[in-house]
Amino acid sequence: MGAIRTCLIEKYCVFSGRAPRSEYCIFLAACIVLTGLFKAFGAAVLFLPLAAVTVRRLHDCGVSGYVLPAALLAWLLLARIPLLGPLSGWALMVTASVLMFVKGTDGPNAYGEDPLPAAHRAPSPAPEQPGHGKAPAGGFLLRCRSRLHALLHGRPSCPNCSAYVAPGDRFCKTCGFDLEAKAGKACPGCGAPLEDEGFYCPKCGSRVR
Repeated sequence: MGAIRTCLIEKYCVFSGRAPRSEYCIFLAACIVLTGLFKAFGAAVLFLPLAAVTVRRLHDCGVSGYVLPAALLAWLLLARIPLLGPLSGWALMVTASVLMFVKGTDGPNAYGEDPLPAAHRAPSPAPEQPGHGKAPAGGFLLRCRSRLHALLHGRPSCPNCSAYVAPGDRFCKTCGFDLEAKAGKACPGCGAPLEDEGFYCPKCGSRVR
C-alpha cells in the first residue's frame, strides 16, 4: 500500500527523482486492476501517476525520462500502420516488463539519491580469485542482466565477458577477469590470455569462440 499511496498522493505528478522496482511493479499491478474495474475513468485518473512513476523508474536505471514520450509518440505514429502498429505496441509492453526486473543504479546517479537504503539493496556478487574466468552460480542470468545494465548506463564493460564494470573495480564481478591486465580476452576455463585467432585455449583446450 505504501507504493500506491506514494504514487497516487505524494508523487501524483512528480517526474523527477527515482523509483525502485517494487514501487513501479506494485503500482503498475494496481493500475491494471483499477483500469479493469473503472474502465475509461480509471485510465484517465491513473495516466499521470503511471507516467510519472515510469519516468522515475527510468531515472533509477540511469536512463532519461524523455525515452517514455518518444516511445509513446512512435507508437501513436505507427498505430494505424499494418504490422508496425502491433509491433510498436509489443515493444512498449516489453519495455515495461524490462523495467520490472532491471536493477537500479547503486548509490546516487544523475537523477537523484538511491531510493533504497543500503540494507535493502541486493548484495553484489563477490568476484572470483584473480586468474579464474569461471562465472559464479547462475552466471548466465547474471551476465545477461549485467550486460543490459552496461548498455542502459552507457558504461564500460569487461573485455572478457562484456558485463558492466563499475568505476574503480579491479576485477570483473561477473567473470573475475583482471581489468588492469593488458587488453584482450581471457580463457573462461583457466584465465590465460588469448590471441585474437583460434577457437580453443592453447593452455587448457577450452572452447573460447
